[in-house]
Amino acid sequence: MNWFTTLFDADHWEGTATLIAGAVAVAGVLIGFWVDRIVRRNARRGEAYAGALQAVHDYLEAPYRIRRSSGNTEERFALVAAVSDIQSRLEYFDGLLSTVAPAKVHTQFQVLVAAARREAGRAMTDAWKARPTRRNADVPLGGRLFEHPDSDAARKEFLRLTR
Repeated sequence: MNWFTTLFDADHWEGTATLIAGAVAVAGVLIGFWVDRIVRRNARRGEAYAGALQAVHDYLEAPYRIRRSSGNTEERFALVAAVSDIQSRLEYFDGLLSTVAPAKVHTQFQVLVAAARREAGRAMTDAWKARPTRRNADVPLGGRLFEHPDSDAARKEFLRLTR
C-alpha cells in the first residue's frame, strides 16, 4: 500500500479531510492577505497621485490668486507664503512618487512640474506686475487669462499613466 492509498483509505479519511480543510483555510488566508496588500498599495498610490495633481493645480492657480490680490502688505506676504508652501508640496510629492510609483509615472510627474513651473512662473511674474485689484468688479478675470498648454498636456499624460 502506498502513501496515497493510505491517505484516502476510509479509516484515514477523517484525518485527511481535516488536513485538506486546514490547507484550504491557510491558502484562503494567504490569498486574502495578498489581495488586501495589493488593494492597500493601489489606494496609497491613488492618494499620492491625487495629492500630486492637487499640488500642481494649486501652483497653476497661483497666478490667478496673485492677480486678484489687493496689493496690501499682509496679503502679499500671505501669497508668497502660500506659493512657498505649494513649492514644498511639489517637492514632497516628487519624493513620495519616487518611492511608491513606477518610474515612468514619477518621470511624467517631473515633466508636469517642470511645465507648470515654466508656465505658471511666467504668469506669476506678470501677475505681480499687474495693477492690484481694487474693486469687486475686477475680480472675475474672464476667460483663460493664463494659458498653460504644456502643463495640460503633461497632466493628461500623467493621468493616462496612472489609470
